[in-house]
Amino acid sequence: MLDVVVESIGDLLKIRSALPIYIDVDDVLSETGQALCRCVREEFGKAVSFDQIREFDLSVSFDLTPQEFRHLFAVFHQDEILMNLPVLPDAKVTVRRWSESGREIHVVTGRPWHTRDLTLEWLRIHEIPFHQFHIVDKYGRESEDAALTLDQLAARSYAYAVEDSPHMAEFIARRMRTPVFLIRRPWNETVPFNDRIIPVSDWQALGAACEQSGLFGNLAGFY
Repeated sequence: MLDVVVESIGDLLKIRSALPIYIDVDDVLSETGQALCRCVREEFGKAVSFDQIREFDLSVSFDLTPQEFRHLFAVFHQDEILMNLPVLPDAKVTVRRWSESGREIHVVTGRPWHTRDLTLEWLRIHEIPFHQFHIVDKYGRESEDAALTLDQLAARSYAYAVEDSPHMAEFIARRMRTPVFLIRRPWNETVPFNDRIIPVSDWQALGAACEQSGLFGNLAGFY
């Protein structure tokens, strides 16, 4: 992996342009946090707004016991909930533009293995293009051998990643020495900016950065 100090987003994109792009799913492609707030309200009667999710650890943000968290995790990963998650604004058009420009897209998620087929169907229904799909044991939750370990992920090379998780942003930036575009969420607002972690407010801002770099051509017609 290249070890350079990038001076602009354009330099960051161009110097790694031959490598695939890593894109997370929850709260990167899909609007997951809002749905979690609704689920917590329905299951436990707790009113926690999206802006109050200050910790990536949901048991902390929603003040759940270990038993309550396990229940939430099981309920939320049911088919009817995951299939109804909306796509984040501008995510599809930006990813489509990247794919049409010849970039290889890898969707990389930390969801449980049993959601694999459903997540693939969600991507298909929403017409989000990708070339490879990987489930990674990002948080020590997955016991099935089919999920990639963090060590296996670290052996892969990416141009850059699009993430929301503070833990994964640090892992990708430091261990994989790969730039990360961090989609800003309440739980990652304290993650510091540096030469490998670049905060972006949303997909429109990320798409605009790509347009300004000139690497993917003119994206103006997509917004």
